[in-house]
Formats: sequence, C-alpha cells, structure tokens
Amino acid sequence: AAIKEAAATRDRLQARVRKGNFRWHGGKYGFYDDVRAAPVDWIQYEDADGKPYYFDPIFNVSQYRMPVDANIVHHTVLERAEYDAIHGAGAYDIKQAEIKYKDEFNRNGGTYDTHGNFHPATGYWDENYEWVQYEGFVNEKGKFVKYAKVEGDLSFMV
Repeated sequence: AAIKEAAATRDRLQARVRKGNFRWHGGKYGFYDDVRAAPVDWIQYEDADGKPYYFDPIFNVSQYRMPVDANIVHHTVLERAEYDAIHGAGAYDIKQAEIKYKDEFNRNGGTYDTHGNFHPATGYWDENYEWVQYEGFVNEKGKFVKYAKVEGDLSFMV
C-alpha cells in the first residue's frame, strides 16, 4: 500500500510540474501552477529489443512505465521537424524512403525496374549508405560478373 501511495504521489508531483513553471511574479521568484500553455510531452524511444520507453525532458529521466501526466510524442516526430527545418519540407521523408530503398536493394541483391525486370546488383550500400562497387565486368550478354576473390599470389607456379 505504501508503494502504491508513493507512486501516486510521484505521478501527482510530475503532473503538477509539467503544467507549471518557475518564474518571476511581483518581484518574487517561485513555482506557479498551470502557467504552461500545454504540458511538456514525454518522448518515446525503443530499446535494443524494440520495447518502448519514455524520456521526460523536464526531469531528464527515462522509464518503461507509460506516463499518465502528459502526451507522448515519438522521437521521429521531433527528428522530422529538426531535419525538415534544415533541409526543407519533406526532406526527412525523402531521406527515410532512400534508406528503405537501399536496405531493400541490399536484401534482394538488386532491384526491379518499372516493367518488373530484375537487375542484379553491381555493388551494395554500406552501413553509411555509401555505394560500394563490386570488382568485375559486364560480359557479352550484358550481365555483370564479379571477379573471384584471390588471396596470396601465384608464386607457387614458378
């Protein structure tokens, strides 16, 4: 019972702080309730296992328990706003679409054209999404052939 009461007290305190703020008023600096236009949102992230957790930018803490005192905003919403502010409206969505395309390209070992024809990869996208060209050549049938990996030299043939 004491733990539940402490948790309820904590939740009430967090809710009060989210809606209020410290400010000067009448020559006195103090905490004033309900002076924010809206409570500060929690930010949702996922851990390495994909389990959501929530970050509180006011108290600078994270928790797995879903907050009850304010709205929750996913971190990608904030990332999109920041990226679009720098690169222009829609730039974040274009970047994410390119990443998805490149991941799919790597997974499939190539891509399909608008007619449904498969074109095998002549390289791959690395972890920084930079293009890495395979060593090879295009044969007489127009197919790309990778060079075989060779280790060492041919000194044994001498």
